[in-house]
Amino acid sequence: MSLQARITALAEAIGADIKSILAALAGKASLGGNTYAGDQDLDGNRLLGIKVAALGAEYDAGSSGATPAIDFANGSLQRLTLTANASATLTFPGPGTYTLRLIQDATGNRTFANPVGTKAVGAAVSIKLTAGGETFLIYKYNGTTVYCMSGQVQ
Repeated sequence: MSLQARITALAEAIGADIKSILAALAGKASLGGNTYAGDQDLDGNRLLGIKVAALGAEYDAGSSGATPAIDFANGSLQRLTLTANASATLTFPGPGTYTLRLIQDATGNRTFANPVGTKAVGAAVSIKLTAGGETFLIYKYNGTTVYCMSGQVQ
């Protein structure tokens, strides 16, 4: 699958358009073991100034403890196993859309609190509490404000 097709698939999966994703990229990208730096020509479609493109790779942020620190510079898609009631700190490398998959440990019933100032989109952020339960938290960071919406895996 070409880089353009992968970026288009990613854009469709997160509900964004390819122009907004391409506009957000600048510097270099690693995809399937290949590194792309600078301007790229994708079958006549120019991809200019790539910064970071991590497509499909989920970074394992480990176990939560009580105060997990999630740094999205490690990847825009991360997973965290909840091993205690957690109050998180989040670091974003820049404006964009980021995803955190929370997984309850075998005990379950762990809570997760976003940093103060995070704004819920739609309903209040809610996580699945059953042992092994999964919740996706989608963050939109505009450079100033963090917005979050949640979805529990059924």
